[in-house]
Amino acid sequence: MEAIDNVNLPQARPVLSRLRDYALVGSRAFGQRAIIYTAAIALAGYYYELRVALFFFFAIALCEIYDIVVLRYILRNTRSKTLKIRKSLFHIYMTTALSATTIALFCIAIAIQQGVGNSHFLPLFLLISASIFAAMNNHQFLYVLGFRLAIYIGAILYIPIRDVVVARP
Repeated sequence: MEAIDNVNLPQARPVLSRLRDYALVGSRAFGQRAIIYTAAIALAGYYYELRVALFFFFAIALCEIYDIVVLRYILRNTRSKTLKIRKSLFHIYMTTALSATTIALFCIAIAIQQGVGNSHFLPLFLLISASIFAAMNNHQFLYVLGFRLAIYIGAILYIPIRDVVVARP
């Protein structure tokens, strides 16, 4: 029982099954995420600044690598019941913070490149799509979902507020 952070097994079972479900869903959604990120970055690189798009491509790739490592760790260790729950949740929060912040900054960078007075369709569409994707795939831990959505909502609000501040009508 020491391997499960000093929590007895009956109390840890629901958390272990949610961790395993989170890891399975995250692993299965990797292909979808890769296609979405590649398409969004290709559009940004073609229509806006290629260097900025490439920077975010590598930043998102690093976040995805970290996410894959965490998901594989969870899947490997929930089978053997040697998973450290607190450590796993910490890494889930870290990967959520890193990936959501990177996506939000990517969308903000696109909005800045578009300039003031633009509808900012692409960055706002990407943020809303990311929010819907997160709600469909991150429901196992509501605090993690709320954390991710808070980052996206912050970016959604920042984009038009920045335009108002810069334009000062």
